[in-house]
Amino acid sequence: MVKQVGFGIFGGLIAGALVGLAEAVYILSVAGTGEYGALLYAVVLYGFLGTCGGAGVGVGLAVFKLIGRPFSEPRAWTLGFLGVFCALGLVITKYVVNKAVYLEQGVPTKGLLTILAVYGAIGLIGLWMGKILLTRTPMKIDHNTWADLQSNVEFNQWEGSPRSGGNI
Repeated sequence: MVKQVGFGIFGGLIAGALVGLAEAVYILSVAGTGEYGALLYAVVLYGFLGTCGGAGVGVGLAVFKLIGRPFSEPRAWTLGFLGVFCALGLVITKYVVNKAVYLEQGVPTKGLLTILAVYGAIGLIGLWMGKILLTRTPMKIDHNTWADLQSNVEFNQWEGSPRSGGNI
């Protein structure tokens, strides 16, 4: 159950950081102010917001596991990522479109439906491709992650390891 919450949190963290980075790059490219500290600020702030949203998704996934309908690890990570990415991206895109395209006059219904359709398509394609990307590519989530981490720690404590300070 803790793994489900962890996958939701990590997926939300990465999604939030990506949305923050995209917004900061867009604003810096349009404004041209040279305030590159906004990149760090946006990644950290949106990463934190994504972590909170991912925790909510993770708790929901844990509840599904309690009632006997668990999600696989790749699906849990994908749901955490897409839940935060689509939600934050939708809000930020609406704000930018309202400000840049419609000069703060309000986005018409057709524009809102277009933005919603784009993020709906991203969500559906992400749900379909997420499990494939996380199980059949080099980005796969291995079920033995904790065992690999433990063996890596034991290797680094070995006498001849450069990190242990021993001679090779």
